[in-house]
Amino acid sequence: MQPYAETNIFTVEERILCRKAQNLVGFIPDADLRFRDLRCHELAIAVGTVLGLPVATGWFDHVEHSWLWSRKILALPSYGYRDYLVAGEEVNILDVYVPGALPQVQLVNYSAWMLPFKRCYILAHNPRSDIKEYVVRHLLDLWGFSSQLLSSAGL
Repeated sequence: MQPYAETNIFTVEERILCRKAQNLVGFIPDADLRFRDLRCHELAIAVGTVLGLPVATGWFDHVEHSWLWSRKILALPSYGYRDYLVAGEEVNILDVYVPGALPQVQLVNYSAWMLPFKRCYILAHNPRSDIKEYVVRHLLDLWGFSSQLLSSAGL
């Protein structure tokens, strides 16, 4: 059975991006000490860099959190939760480290107000200043990507 979200909410491109993100995250070895400091913030930057998706920082309810937008966004509002539109289409969330939920990597419908997730993802005023670049570089190296990609991510 195909779920409603798969057939009616998320685009084929978003589902492909989700699978790619799941593969990248699934490739991280649990026992590798280079990733003992891995947080959602660094993971979102690394996956977003590889997939070419913008990173958002803020809160998931009361927890500091970072996630990806499912498409490039023309302009972001500075704070809060609102509908984000790209060329008239709503943007969804590709969360690579969902707090307190499984599976770890999820596509989240950000356009439906009746869903509880909508009110959980809240944008911060400013980007994070405590990103551990060495963790992001280790992830890119693990996945076979050059750390030079980080210049496009602003690191």
